[in-house]
Amino acid sequence: MKILAINGSPNVNSVNGTLLDVAAKQLGDAAVVDRVNLATLGAPLYSTDIEKATGAPEPIRALAARIEAADAVIIGSPEHNGLPTATLKNAIDWLSRVEPGKKWLEKPLVLLSTSPGAGGGATQLGTLAGLAPWWGADLVASVSIGSFFDAVDADERVLTKSEDVDRLSAALASLIERSNARLAS
Repeated sequence: MKILAINGSPNVNSVNGTLLDVAAKQLGDAAVVDRVNLATLGAPLYSTDIEKATGAPEPIRALAARIEAADAVIIGSPEHNGLPTATLKNAIDWLSRVEPGKKWLEKPLVLLSTSPGAGGGATQLGTLAGLAPWWGADLVASVSIGSFFDAVDADERVLTKSEDVDRLSAALASLIERSNARLAS
């Protein structure tokens, strides 16, 4: 099984990228994880002017192809003022305008977020979870991990609290199960 893990942070070394590493490690041999960091994607801000003049930019077409090749998607993204990042929103806007990008939304999806604060980005996860049906996404779970520096051993890429391990494990197991069911049908 191939899972695309999208880091929606505008920062290359974000704690949400580390959380995606934790998830990939927890998946182990159950999946091959392809990682994309939107901070280095190089996509221009979505504009109908750009779209009309040149179509979707190459980085977006390449991202759409990677999504199409995946069996499932995990998005890890921080919260900016209670909302998803502009980086993630921009990618979603572009992907909604290109083929095969629109098809990614039909794939099983897990949303992840973490932050140094206790909220762990839960507000923006609620926003993304509410929007996912508009995309046609098969939202499997969303998991927020608060107090990143207490909850994650960044060197070992593991969660330190058993309740967080259990929540992430359940979300990833459901993602694998839903993906397998989709592939079997």
